[in-house]
Amino acid sequence: MSVPRQFAVILCAHNGGMYIDEQLSSLSQQTRAPDFVEVHDWNSADNTVSRVSAWLDEVDHPDTCRLIEHDSSPGPTHSFIAASRIALNNNPSATHFMFCDQDDIWHGQRIERYERVLEESKRDIHLLFSDARVVDELGQLIHSSFYKHRRSPYTFPVDLESPDIALVNPALGFTLCLSRHLLELLLSHASAPWQMHDWGAVILCRVYGLDSLFLPEALADYRQHSNNLRGAPSMAGIRERVARLGSRMQYLSALNRWKAELHDSKATTASVIPKNKSAAILAVLQSRNLKLWYRLLLCSILLVIKVGVDSL
Repeated sequence: MSVPRQFAVILCAHNGGMYIDEQLSSLSQQTRAPDFVEVHDWNSADNTVSRVSAWLDEVDHPDTCRLIEHDSSPGPTHSFIAASRIALNNNPSATHFMFCDQDDIWHGQRIERYERVLEESKRDIHLLFSDARVVDELGQLIHSSFYKHRRSPYTFPVDLESPDIALVNPALGFTLCLSRHLLELLLSHASAPWQMHDWGAVILCRVYGLDSLFLPEALADYRQHSNNLRGAPSMAGIRERVARLGSRMQYLSALNRWKAELHDSKATTASVIPKNKSAAILAVLQSRNLKLWYRLLLCSILLVIKVGVDSL
């Protein structure tokens, strides 16, 4: 008999008082309630803590929900890594962990849908993620699909077996559901040079040969506003992507050093991280995640980036 699945939600907040009520309310309205919810506040200076405390006073099962306050604000990647480490220890019976952002909104059937997919799958899925709608600051619909947005660089559906994942992360972090094993792997490689924690989970799935699955359904709303760290596709977003390509090549170099130092018999030898500029261009050309115009754009940028030598 299989062990019943238990889902722990990890929500990291920092000055999120403007939007966090809607996110917390969407957690309360899940048709399949989360088994545990941890809200980690990272030194907010607004009313985030009071809003979370008010929500905790109203939840049906307060013993499964907690607020943990921190006195620093180390940024999203370090915050989620630290919060995940605490959540893993606090919830020993949790089998899956779901990342949650303070300003997005979960659709009511999200956890129920994820659980059903995991139960029905004939594979051992370690990473599950979905599409999302794009909404504005007021929650008004901008587009019914993040990936089908006309300015989105991503194809549909998303394929994490594509050779481009070390160059462009196609997974929406706030839709991720990680197995306990994958989260433990992510924490054991916390010192790896991840640009974002969710991207690290995607790469580790490939490095360790773990199964992942994309659900081509919008099961959450991504709120597009001026304070987003990573915005939904726009012309400004494209300019930012171009500006990040130089640092992305340095990121690949750091990933290759990490992979070379990885002495783990359980890690696969699959080619996940391009080893040089030519391999990076080839990965973009072979990508199954990126639309043709974006592949051509990335290739043209990669061709003109001066890396000194071909080896990264």
